[in-house]
This record gives sequence, C-alpha cells and structure tokens, in this order.
Amino acid sequence: ILSHHYGIKPKFILDTLSMARLMLGNHLSVGLESLARHYGLAAKTVPYDRMRGVHWADMDADLRSTLASGCLRDIEITWDVFHRLGAGFPPEEYQVIDMTVRQFTEPKLIGDVETFGKVWVHENERKKQLLEDLGVTPGDMQSADKFAELLRAEGVEPETKEGKNGLIPAFAKTDDFMQGLLEHDDERIRTLAEARLGLKSTLDQTRAERLGFMATRGPMPVYLSYCAAHTTRWGGGDKVNWQNLKRGSDLRKGCRAPAGHKIVKADKSQIECRILNYVAEQWDVIERFSKNEDPYTGIASKFYGREITRTDTAERGVGKQLELSCGYGAGAATIQLTAARGTY
Repeated sequence: ILSHHYGIKPKFILDTLSMARLMLGNHLSVGLESLARHYGLAAKTVPYDRMRGVHWADMDADLRSTLASGCLRDIEITWDVFHRLGAGFPPEEYQVIDMTVRQFTEPKLIGDVETFGKVWVHENERKKQLLEDLGVTPGDMQSADKFAELLRAEGVEPETKEGKNGLIPAFAKTDDFMQGLLEHDDERIRTLAEARLGLKSTLDQTRAERLGFMATRGPMPVYLSYCAAHTTRWGGGDKVNWQNLKRGSDLRKGCRAPAGHKIVKADKSQIECRILNYVAEQWDVIERFSKNEDPYTGIASKFYGREITRTDTAERGVGKQLELSCGYGAGAATIQLTAARGTY
C-alpha cells in the first residue's frame, strides 16, 4: 500500500515517530493516535475492535475494505505529522535516525552461538556455587522474607523503602542498601547480596539467550530506540540494550563483524569533561586542556592535599570521579558510594 499509493518506503513511518521524540520530548507518547491528538488532526479509523483475533482470510469484504481505508488514513496522518515535525528538525539528525533504523532492518553483525552458550553455562554454574558456599536454597534467595531472615542472622537489619502500598524491603539492585551490602567487609554478607542479585537479575544469562537465538536466525538486528531517554540518548529494545554490554565481556566478543570488516570503538577524548567545564565557564580547567595537561589531577591534588600525577592511577581516578560527579550534580551519598566501589 505504501509503495503503490504513496511511493514511499515503510521505514518512513519509523523515521517519523523517531523525529517526534526529539522534537516533542519523551513525556508525550509518540504513537500515531497521540500525535494526531497533539496536532489536532482527525483521529485514526482502523477498526481494532472488529479485527482483533481475526485472520485476513476470515474477514469479509466490508471489513477488509474498512481496514485498508484505515491503514491509508494512518499514512496520511503520518505524512502530515512528518511535515509538521520537519519544519524545525535538525537536518543532520535524519542520517542518525536512518542509521538507527537500518541497524535493525538491515542487520550485519554475526553472532557466535558457542560463545553465548558458554556465558549462559558460566553464569549458571557461578550461581550454583554461590548457593552451595552459603548453604542456602534458591527459594531462600528469591523470597524477600527469607532473605531478610538470613541477613538478620548475620547481624544486618534490612532497610526499607516506600512502595505502592507502604514500606517494602530495599532489595533491588539499584537500592543503596543492596549496593552497600556488595561492599560489606564481611565476605558472607557480600556473598549473600551477590547471590540475591544474581538469582533475581539473571541479566547476562537472559542476554546470552536472546543473542544466541538471534544468531541462529542469521545476522543479528540491533534494536535501539532513537531519543528514548530524556537526555536524547538511545534506549534499548527487545530486552537487549546493546549499549550496556560490559566492556571486554564474552557477550561483546560474541558479536562479530561480517567477513572483510572490523568492529571499532570510537570515542571523543574526555568529551564530557570538556563540555561540562565549558558550560560551567571553568576556564582554569579549559586552560589545562589547551595545554594538553591532565584535567583530573588538579582536583585530585586538592582532595588529597598533595600533588597527584598521571602515574597515581587510583588517586587520579578519584579526581576523575569528583570532576564529573560534582559537575553533573551527584550528591554526597552517591559520590561516597561510587568511591567505595572503586568504579573509577
């Protein structure tokens, strides 16, 4: 219908919805019906209530005609929205959207099923060993009440947080309490936390399964959602966020370029620090950049009360953390937790 009636490719619809995220923000749904309401356009006419669960072969001529007319109306709405968004859309972003969509519609990466399988097995054995070392069962780890009892037996009182219906245990991976347990001085408590998070969030195993299945079908589609975050960064799709595969991990190594090509990593040198200090008008740090001096040793030297150089790897790392964390508005608790974790 698209090609014959309008002479355009179906990918045009995806491009238009992507444009809406950048121009309108992610607080508004970029569904076609929502966009039509936003611009005061006529509503969609596809009869979803009549077609749910009905195959095309089982539809009568009237329903087929109504459905086809509704689809054509959708294209007209999309075309109208496209022109409204295009009035102020940055021209260079068209290429970015095109690249994002083609990563999924025209996949190139080759997956190594054997490598993904090894990741799954390794994670499975690692979790089993954790439980054996602790002398607990999977049920103990999956039950919040039993996990709380195990912590109390070790002298740790579980913290709580506000839930939908009152206070609930702060046992999520992102909770400061659980992050603190992972840094606990007592090895048994650290292992309890690792086991709890390992069983509740089998991230590497889930990703290995999904990537492995993709690899059995042919080239792997990279599903990224343009401007999904409020910062306009991409979001992940299909429960595999390709942006979050751990550096140096076997999951990354299992994703390979086709014959005759290589995968390369491109990065703007210290780009966050450069832009941050320019916007903040921190001209002394900008001057360090102009002289090709290290931007992190200055604040590190102030923190430690002595001169820190590039050779002081750990101390310089703290300087990098402070420069970026303070500049981007992290609070004291987050800065302390990140430092304790040794992230930098």
